[in-house]
Amino acid sequence: GVPDRTALASQLVSYAVGVAFGRFDARVALGTRQVPSLGDPFEPLPVYSPAMLTPAMQEEALPLAFDADGTLCDDEQHPDDIAARVQSVFHLLFGESAAAFETEALEALGCKTLREYLRRTGVGGFWQHHLRRYSKSRRKAPLFWPLQSRKGAYTLWLYCHRLDRDTLNRAIVGYFEPKMRHEDNTRLALETEKEPLEGAARRKVEKLLEKQEALLSELRDFEGKLRAAADLQLLPDLNDGVLLSIAPLRDLVPWSDAKRAWNELQSGKYEWSQMSAQMKQRGLIS
Repeated sequence: GVPDRTALASQLVSYAVGVAFGRFDARVALGTRQVPSLGDPFEPLPVYSPAMLTPAMQEEALPLAFDADGTLCDDEQHPDDIAARVQSVFHLLFGESAAAFETEALEALGCKTLREYLRRTGVGGFWQHHLRRYSKSRRKAPLFWPLQSRKGAYTLWLYCHRLDRDTLNRAIVGYFEPKMRHEDNTRLALETEKEPLEGAARRKVEKLLEKQEALLSELRDFEGKLRAAADLQLLPDLNDGVLLSIAPLRDLVPWSDAKRAWNELQSGKYEWSQMSAQMKQRGLIS
């Protein structure tokens, strides 16, 4: 049958996110890099799938810069804004038709903007599509992890294959703190603007201030959880599987399975895992 428009649109965004993170090599889609032919059917499978960007290729002249530290954010002010990065991939792939492709994809996905689709963690959003795409029977292995504030106003996206001991601290300094400063400056500017005003004009600015205070409160809550996760100093080992690797981020990812995995780790399950060994070392389990 004809592929479902929604499925095609979600695959397109998924591919663009993969290019932005440096997982996929856009030169394959552009036809400027030939995919190697598959060898003998009995040969061992290659480490990287044909369209992937291997570490050796990352030094080559690529048509688009990708995110080397494995972190993108939902923040219009930041050069690593995920929505802007995905749009850059669309421009690379479709040139002058990029905006038309984006509009068509968003119609199929039932979202007004790319940011809305990427931010939506429930049904019909990027995270649910991504989770479904990278789940098979009992194995769930999403590649891109959203660390999201409680109402979804801010998200940090991590690429699991680039995680290291410093990922969360780098994310705090390079992504979260600039966001916090920007929003705090916005609040101060509104306070200053409000001072000389009266009547309806003052009430209008007060309303904006209320919204800004609510956003700052949401960001402070997110910061507390992010710093707590960073302070655990637990290094994910993907040999344990995604579920145990993501478990320390249970309060930040919109995925109940992560919370369940953390509780199971604490109760002594998965003793064989690196995560369990590290938790014992840090005194998180006896």
